[in-house]
Amino acid sequence: MRLHHLRVRAFGPFGDTEDVDFDSLHEAGLFLLSGPTGAGKTSLLDAVCFALYGRVPGVRDERALRSQHAADGVAPLVELELTVRGRRLRLRRTPEWVRPKRRGDGTTVERAAVTLHEIRGDAEVLLSSRAQEVGHEIGLLLGMTATQFQQVAMLPQGRFHQFLLADSEERQAVLTRLFGTQRFSAIEEWIAEHSRATTRRAEELRAQADKRLHSLADRAGVEAPPAAPVPEETATSWRAWSIDLLGRLADDHTRATARLDQARAQLAAARTTCAAAEDWARWWTRRATAEERAARVAAQQDALDAAREALTAHEAARALRPLLTEHDETRERRAAALRRAGLPDLEVPSDGPSDGDALADPEAHTEAEVERLTARLAVLDDLRPAVTEVERARRESASARRRLDETRTALAGVRREAAALPALREDADRALREAQDALAAEPALAAEVA
Repeated sequence: MRLHHLRVRAFGPFGDTEDVDFDSLHEAGLFLLSGPTGAGKTSLLDAVCFALYGRVPGVRDERALRSQHAADGVAPLVELELTVRGRRLRLRRTPEWVRPKRRGDGTTVERAAVTLHEIRGDAEVLLSSRAQEVGHEIGLLLGMTATQFQQVAMLPQGRFHQFLLADSEERQAVLTRLFGTQRFSAIEEWIAEHSRATTRRAEELRAQADKRLHSLADRAGVEAPPAAPVPEETATSWRAWSIDLLGRLADDHTRATARLDQARAQLAAARTTCAAAEDWARWWTRRATAEERAARVAAQQDALDAAREALTAHEAARALRPLLTEHDETRERRAAALRRAGLPDLEVPSDGPSDGDALADPEAHTEAEVERLTARLAVLDDLRPAVTEVERARRESASARRRLDETRTALAGVRREAAALPALREDADRALREAQDALAAEPALAAEVA
């Protein structure tokens, strides 16, 4: 910001119009406003602050800014021409004041007014005549509020002497009150406390990382890497070591998974072989049952032979049945003829057999033989399925013996493989658990190491 010209009228101690040409003062580089107390040095600074922000330092009321030395009816005015960020501006402000009425007696209140113009070459452009808009524009250009401008650009009267005579602590207190640096002290304290908290948290995280690192090393069965003198180098080395270890654990897990798959395939093959062996065992049981039935049939072989002979005799006796039938019919016809002739039936003498008795004895004998042969034939009919079953059992027994020998050989191999399966399964389970633990801990370890 560069001041060019200041004009005050009926403002503060200035009853008339006063002009201050800052451009002529700038030619000397550094200038000083000096004069006795009450000469108006502070009032010029107040006029600059009022022109910019419509306020003056201190607790004075803006309505009392009109000079008591000014003639009645003369309006107070502050006009400031300055350059801010390459833009040349002209500010005109009038505080609230009381003037005589133009008609009649009494006074009336004249409201505060402000105008902001921008000088562009020979032209002067009105930017705003509203106090709020002007204040917003000046705040954007200067980057400070009225309070900040008063603290930074102007030192209130009476504080400068106190500042020069004070010691370092008192001077710091004065500067703190003048510039409102309490928030910076609070920020500094917050930064220090945050730094301490961050340091404590970093130490806790490093201890946790060291604990997790040694735990990972113990689980992996390797030596943990030593800590480097510089924390950043320690984090880098630990991270590289963890990544390498996790890679190796991943490879071990892959190999363990492959071994586990192989063991599962072997177990499936063993189960298939065991199922086949169980089938052969069932066939062996059926063979034993068939052998028992064959033994029982062999024990009944004599009875079977006798039954076969009886069956042959029965077949021979079956040819005599028509003769016996014809004999019975002849006897009946003879008896009927004797009854029609009125003759008694002749009895055969006891001392010698007659023809009827001779025929009767073979008939009775034949009937008895037929009944005996029929009974034996029924027995033979019942034994025919057993004979067929025995022959089939003998064939199955021979086949079962061959399959049994093959099953025994396969079962011996399966038993050897089954004996080795628990150890393989235990190794695979242990490798799988270790790999799963390592994989589960990998994200947390990587995050903590990072």
